[in-house]
Amino acid sequence: MDKDNLFKHSSVIFLSITIANIFAYFYHIFMARYLGPASYGELGSLLAIFMILSVPVGTIQTVITKYIARFHSRNEEGKVGSLIFSSIKKLFYYGLFTFILVSVLSPFISSFLKIDSSIPVIIVGFTVLFSVLLPVNRGALQGLQKFNSLAVNNVLESVFRLIIGIILVVSGFGVNGAWIAFGLGYFIAFLIAFISLKKY
Repeated sequence: MDKDNLFKHSSVIFLSITIANIFAYFYHIFMARYLGPASYGELGSLLAIFMILSVPVGTIQTVITKYIARFHSRNEEGKVGSLIFSSIKKLFYYGLFTFILVSVLSPFISSFLKIDSSIPVIIVGFTVLFSVLLPVNRGALQGLQKFNSLAVNNVLESVFRLIIGIILVVSGFGVNGAWIAFGLGYFIAFLIAFISLKKY
């Protein structure tokens, strides 16, 4: 990749992250105003738990990108598809294990966080299941140098999260709706990425 393309693609990704963060900001502004201090405090506490559970996610995309780029440069296209689906399978099991563990511990977690219901905690565990899968497809897009698709994917995640979140919270689902939107944002972005990866 020459310097001009590097600058162009870097700019596209930077712009997409900026736009995605703007929508994420609107998401939190809406939730803070509509849920009120107490419920938004619950959302923030659950977000902290989610970030702890999602620590491994930070390295997934980098590793996938590295190997996909190597296979792509060697024209080993068959290995690209194999890596994508084997990674999804393994991470699905990790996400499923985390979901089950969080569900079992949800009464204790909700009690510790002073949340009346265990349901939001269980939804957080379910959200982890989607959040660990998305970096696989995004890492593949990055490794294949499909930067425009990656940029669109970044933005759509935040857009869908905001729209679904507004609909569910206004419909009376409260913190549960806010977290369902969080998970669906990941899941929809995960599915959309397959459009650009259909060759593999």
